[in-house]
Amino acid sequence: MLKLTETQTETLHDAQRMIERVARLLKAIEVDPIDQLDLNTERLSEAIGCLQSDAVRDLLKLVTPIAPTPDFTDFDVRQDGSVFMFTVLTDSALAHVQERVPLESWQWLGSHTFAVDHRLAPDLAYQLREDGFSVRVH
Repeated sequence: MLKLTETQTETLHDAQRMIERVARLLKAIEVDPIDQLDLNTERLSEAIGCLQSDAVRDLLKLVTPIAPTPDFTDFDVRQDGSVFMFTVLTDSALAHVQERVPLESWQWLGSHTFAVDHRLAPDLAYQLREDGFSVRVH
């Protein structure tokens, strides 16, 4: 069973309350008559603001460590502005990247780190996990 710290538990409860609030707001938008479009737009903006809150972002971070952490890590990933830096930590992971991940030479920073645009990084991390590698995201 996953053990959460007190801060994580509070964050989870905050995010749950935000999600419930968003659901109520979206339900209200659906029920309101069409002539109240301005009110609906305001409520939709409020719902979107809730989804962008720190609590929801923290909740999404909590989802990642549910799987047991392996004793080793194949990839270490850090965000650096609008790019994610993938550092390859094992020989098998490096061989996999060289064979299967289409990277341009300018994406490589040294022999074991490469940069990926923030729009592509989540899919790459997911695919690496699907391919059996462990990926630690900071």
